[in-house]
Amino acid sequence: MYAITTFGDSITFGSGDNINRGWCDRLKKYFESKGEHHYLYNLGISGDTSSDILERFDAESKARVKFKREQDRNIILFSIGTNDSKLKGKEKTPKVEFDVFSKNIQTLINKAKTYTKEVAFIGLIPVDEKLAMNYENTVLTNERISLYNNKIEEICKINDVPFFNIYPEFLKLSYEKLLFDGLHPNSAGYEKMYELIKTFLIQKQIID
Repeated sequence: MYAITTFGDSITFGSGDNINRGWCDRLKKYFESKGEHHYLYNLGISGDTSSDILERFDAESKARVKFKREQDRNIILFSIGTNDSKLKGKEKTPKVEFDVFSKNIQTLINKAKTYTKEVAFIGLIPVDEKLAMNYENTVLTNERISLYNNKIEEICKINDVPFFNIYPEFLKLSYEKLLFDGLHPNSAGYEKMYELIKTFLIQKQIID
């Protein structure tokens, strides 16, 4: 068995792309076509933060991360943090405080490594601030997304965990045109995410 279990939020789930279901399900089609016992589990849930993933992580992992043979491979892939960075309410308090977020990422790495040696993170993409400044009564800014994204990268580096910093790759593009609501990618945006993430996973020899 060769499996990838992806934990994330609505962007991992593929919200906004009803036909191809985002970058993750594009990757699923590619990856599962490579072998009879290749599986990719999309565990993206809309609105999830790192705290939400921590609550369900063990139950989800126990059900999916299995080693029945010596040659079996299981990869745990995280893509989380945008919802954590949101400011909510009139007081504009963080949905997940930065210090809590930092601890959550470290805890997720620690937990994941009890299930498999192969763990990786996908970074966050920028938003169109004109639309995201009042998204569902929350505020999203690229300054805060970048702050949380950089923290993930820092913690991954300390723990020798592969991290794909997709944020600057999207900044190189006219990325606002790749978003359908200021936050979630449209079909073209998810296609670009898929291409970039697939290349990263191939380079890190996670997939071929």
